[in-house]
Amino acid sequence: MRLTKVWDYNAQAHVDGYRIIANQGGTSSSKTYSLLQLMLIIAGKYSHKLISVVSESLPHLKRGALRDFIQILKDEDLYRESLHNKTDNSFKVHNSVIEFFGADSPDKLRGARRDYLFINECNNIPYDSFQQLEVRTKERIFLDYNPTSEFWVHEKLLGHEDVKYIQSTYLDNDYLDPNIVKSIERRKDQDENW
Repeated sequence: MRLTKVWDYNAQAHVDGYRIIANQGGTSSSKTYSLLQLMLIIAGKYSHKLISVVSESLPHLKRGALRDFIQILKDEDLYRESLHNKTDNSFKVHNSVIEFFGADSPDKLRGARRDYLFINECNNIPYDSFQQLEVRTKERIFLDYNPTSEFWVHEKLLGHEDVKYIQSTYLDNDYLDPNIVKSIERRKDQDENW
């Protein structure tokens, strides 16, 4: 498994025991991919864990995080049709389960409990949805988002002792295709957000 610096930062924050690990990163920094790799490793290392990967909607997950997760499994020769429940969008990994669902499903937010939570592009979900998920998560919560503007992570979470803030850029991704690096760097002088 090819692990980036972003994976290292998050794995260390996990070991250090932070409750919430907030990843602010620009395009191609590997934050989503690295967190999915970490969820896979956590599922394999610890028995009987339920890990929820959540985003604004299931279609959003299918275009991004879910597609990436399946690719990670295939790259590691771990994908098996028999372990992939396509109806529930879940995967059995050893004795653990990794499930994917959208925050636009209120019954999934308010009912189920889990051990680990990863909210992908958390800036696209309301703070109330985060609270419903957070209060039902036993161990760790991982968040990722692009640095487009301040929102509830900045206003309500950062600065608390149990919250780790990780900031990353494309420079933290040693495996980034050189053409993408050139494309990003070409935009730096045109727009300060790059």
